[in-house]
Amino acid sequence: MSNLSIAQKKEWAQLLFTKEDLSQSEIAKKTGVSQQTISKWAISGEWERLRASLVRTKSYEIMRLYNQLIQLNSEIENKEAGKRYASSKEMDIIVKLTAAIKNLENEIAVGQVIDVFKEYHDFLNETDSMEAKRQIVYADAFIRHRIGKKAML
Repeated sequence: MSNLSIAQKKEWAQLLFTKEDLSQSEIAKKTGVSQQTISKWAISGEWERLRASLVRTKSYEIMRLYNQLIQLNSEIENKEAGKRYASSKEMDIIVKLTAAIKNLENEIAVGQVIDVFKEYHDFLNETDSMEAKRQIVYADAFIRHRIGKKAML
């Protein structure tokens, strides 16, 4: 821990706070930083807001939409016999919910792809710069493919 820079400790502390849901006291012990410093970092970095925003991930939104769809289907199934079908309004909601689910399940923003490739390229460049130069051509082609442009190698 002592060989980590302050920036690295801060990044690690933020990760522990937002993703591991540890207390500031636990984070201070793990990172070797005072609890007062952790508190200052949490306030200045708005870690509470960040933690809350991470709860609203894509998978959470998909689950929420599925739950709405399940609830609507249950209401339809609970109708009296002979009337267990969706009204036009209910069918419209079902269509919209399933379309939203499909879009979220299949969506990977190009920005996310670029961020991952950039991080991978930086990592690879540190270990094998020639390989990094070779692979960047393929990464670029893949990104162009994702955005619908014809990839040229």
